[in-house]
Amino acid sequence: MTDTVAWQAGSVNLRRADAADAVAAAEVLILARQAARNAIRPIVHSDEEIQRWVETGLIPHCDVWIAEDEDRQVLALLVLDEDWIDQLYVRPDAAGLGIGSRLIAVAKELRPDGLQLRTSTTNPGAQRFYERHGFVLVERYTEDSTEVKQADLRYVWTGAEQ
Repeated sequence: MTDTVAWQAGSVNLRRADAADAVAAAEVLILARQAARNAIRPIVHSDEEIQRWVETGLIPHCDVWIAEDEDRQVLALLVLDEDWIDQLYVRPDAAGLGIGSRLIAVAKELRPDGLQLRTSTTNPGAQRFYERHGFVLVERYTEDSTEVKQADLRYVWTGAEQ
């Protein structure tokens, strides 16, 4: 797969992120988490800490994809860390346009042997989304390994059929 993906949905372009995208990618993460505050654990870091983490921790070390509109506004963020979907967030004002589904398709193209992810037990919308895309619940955690200490679910997609 190339570093960009041709996909038309109101002129949305999918491409690999680079260091110049860190601020906008962090903003997507922050806005999406704030909008979902009733369904997922609260953010425990400052906006500046999140931006620095995206810039120095995610983009250089993971396979990071963004979706952007024709004005180059970043609408969504996908982070792959080996076979894990580490992050998948869509700006609240871009939700429901199929961008998250297209990013899942990109993840499956990039990792045809399978993917896994964790999502919160308190986020049934995310659970339904991943289940619609072929992910199966395989494990329940009673306590998360992060500093927030919240129960999570692990989902697996076993890969493209041979």
